[in-house]
Amino acid sequence: MFKKNLLALFIISFVFSLNAAGWADEIEQEITSGLSAYKAKQYSKSAEHLEFAAQKIRNLKAKKIETLFPKPLPGWIASDTESGAVGRMFMGGVISGSKKYLKNSSTVNITITTDNPMIGVVSGILSNPMMLQMGAQLGNAAGQEIVRVKDQKALKAWDPENLEGSMQMVVDNRALVSIEGANCRVEDIQKYAESIDFGKIKAYIAE
Repeated sequence: MFKKNLLALFIISFVFSLNAAGWADEIEQEITSGLSAYKAKQYSKSAEHLEFAAQKIRNLKAKKIETLFPKPLPGWIASDTESGAVGRMFMGGVISGSKKYLKNSSTVNITITTDNPMIGVVSGILSNPMMLQMGAQLGNAAGQEIVRVKDQKALKAWDPENLEGSMQMVVDNRALVSIEGANCRVEDIQKYAESIDFGKIKAYIAE
């Protein structure tokens, strides 16, 4: 009896150690449960497990987005990165992150999102400058122009009176990079755009 109890305690402690070491992966368990439900033709339950697993994977990827943001320029400080992921049923499974940079009263905010529906809109403008010209004639694109940042086209907007503006770039048709500045110089926005490692972003969205 004593040996049986000792064996039971050993098994319990061994399983506990596996869980503590992360061997019992929650995502793998959800995928396995989803496949089991699928084989049993429990399709709603299968979809629920698999979507939960997909959301967990997106959350893991969202945590890595912090590595894509540039370091603060000299004289600037940066806030912590805010990141998150939204499921496929909302905005197509968007993963996003943002970081704010501060210098005295000047602020620059960089946002990186993947699989954002807005990518199509910005891409359309960048690939067809006539859309921007038509918008300017209608008074909807004042102060906007298409510029180049490294090998990327960017939609630039600047308001010299209020010292605020933005830049938007699309990377490999999968990631939207937005830079917004307030109470700053247009050169500040330009320098932060040039400090972004677009190769890192391309590698990130390819994972």
